[in-house]
Amino acid sequence: MVRFVVSVLAGMLLFMVLVPVLLLGGGDSGGVTLAGSGGALREDAKIPAEYRPHIEQAATKCPELNPALLAAQLKQESTWDPRAVSNVGAQGLAQFMPDTWTTYGVDGNNDGRKDPFDPIDAIYSMANYDCVVLKEVAGIPGDPIDLMLAAYNAGPNAVQRHQGIPPYAQTQEYVRIIKATAAELAASAETGEGMTAIIAWAQQQLGTSYSYGGDCTDAHGPNMARHCDCSSLMQMAYLRGAGLKLPRDTYGQIDAGPKVTGQPLLPGDLVFPNEGHVGMYVGTIPGFGDDTIIEAPKTGLNVRYAHFRDSGYWSKGVVVRPSVLARLAAAPLAKTGGGEGQGGWTLPLASYTLTARFGQSGDRWAHNHTGLDFAAGEGTDVRAVGGGEIVEAAWAGAYGNRIVLRHGDGTLTWYCHLSSFVRPQGSVATGEVIAKVGSTGNVTGPHLHLEVRPGGGAPIDPYAWLQGKGLKP
Repeated sequence: MVRFVVSVLAGMLLFMVLVPVLLLGGGDSGGVTLAGSGGALREDAKIPAEYRPHIEQAATKCPELNPALLAAQLKQESTWDPRAVSNVGAQGLAQFMPDTWTTYGVDGNNDGRKDPFDPIDAIYSMANYDCVVLKEVAGIPGDPIDLMLAAYNAGPNAVQRHQGIPPYAQTQEYVRIIKATAAELAASAETGEGMTAIIAWAQQQLGTSYSYGGDCTDAHGPNMARHCDCSSLMQMAYLRGAGLKLPRDTYGQIDAGPKVTGQPLLPGDLVFPNEGHVGMYVGTIPGFGDDTIIEAPKTGLNVRYAHFRDSGYWSKGVVVRPSVLARLAAAPLAKTGGGEGQGGWTLPLASYTLTARFGQSGDRWAHNHTGLDFAAGEGTDVRAVGGGEIVEAAWAGAYGNRIVLRHGDGTLTWYCHLSSFVRPQGSVATGEVIAKVGSTGNVTGPHLHLEVRPGGGAPIDPYAWLQGKGLKP
C-alpha cells in the first residue's frame, strides 16, 4: 500500500513471502556505490513484457531511480494487477490513494486522461511520485532509496517525523522486499550485460550539446540544465546502464578506482587528460576506429567520439578503472545475438544493444515507438532477417535511409536509419548483408530501427515476432 500518513501501519497490508536480501558486488567499492538495488533490467527479468519499455522510460524521471527498482516496487504494490484495489481503497498497478492520485497522477500514455487503473499511467505516476518524495526526504540521515520507499509506503510526513524509516514493521518489510526483488531483476555489470548497457547509454547521447554543470538527465530536451557535461555523462551512463553510482565531479571520479598502468584498457574505463575532464574508453567502433573514447568535450561542442591516442588523453592522461568493474573480463561492446532461428531466420545484427522497444512513448517519437532499436556502431553490417525481395531502398524522412524487404508470406521488414545501402535491390538470402548501421533521419545515435509489418499492414512487436522465429533478441 502507499502513502498512509497515520501513526500505526501494522496489519494494513497482506505481506508477500519475504525474499532474501541479495548483496550486490563485494570488496572495496573504490568510491563506486550501488544506486538502490540494481539498475538496468535483466533481459530475462520476469515482468510483463508490455510494461517493460514504459518502466525503462519512466525510470529516467530522476537520477536516483532505475528500472529494476521501479519494477520491483510495482510488483510489490500490486503483483502486476492493474485493476487491484486494496482494503483501504488504494488503486491500480501503483496503488495510489485517490487524493494522492489527484495531485501526483500523470497521463503516461498521452491519451488525454489520468487513470489510476491504466497501467501505463500508473507506471509513470509511480516514478513521478518517487521523485517528488525523494526531494521531500532529502537531508534526512540514511540511504535516499530506503527513505524514498518508506515515504511511498508510509508517507513523507512519517519519514520526516521519525527522521528515518518509521518503526512500522510493514514499512520496514516493504523496503527490504523491494530492494531484494530489485537485486533479482537487475542486470549484472560483472557479466558484461551491465557494461554493454553503460556503453550503449553513453552512445545514445552522441550529438547532444554540452552544458557545463548540466546533470545529463535529458540531453535531448530543450532545458540545457538537463544536458551533459563531461562528468555527468559518465555518472549517468553508469547509473542508467547498470545502477552504479559514480561521484558527480571529475575530482571524485578520478579516485573511484585504481589507476590503470601497463595493461590493456577495457570498455568503461574512465580516462582523464587532467583532473578537470573525463571521457570513457569504448574500444573499437566500426566506421570510426580503434581506441575510441566518448566524451562531452566543452561548451560549443557536442557529445562525440574521439581517438584516444590523438586527443591528449594518451600523452597526458590518467586511466581509472572503477573498482566494481575490475572483475570484468574484456567484455565486448555489445551482446551477441541469438544466432539462427527456425525455418531460415536470423537476427539483423551480429552484435548490438537493445534500446527502445515497441510501444514505448517519449519525446523522440510523434507516436508510440513502432519498432525495435538495435544500438551498434556506425557502419555495422545489417543482415536480412529472412529471405525475400527488396522492394525499396530510399530516403524515408524521419526513418532516414530505409530498406523495405518483402518475405515469402507477405510480411515486410523495415531497416531504418542506415548509413548506406549494400543491396539496394533484388532478391536476398537470410543473413545476407544488405546495409550498414547509421544515424540518418530522426535519431539520437547510431542504431538500426527494425519494423515488422505482416501483409504490409500495421506494425507489430518485432521482439515477439523474432522470438516466434526461434530467435533470442
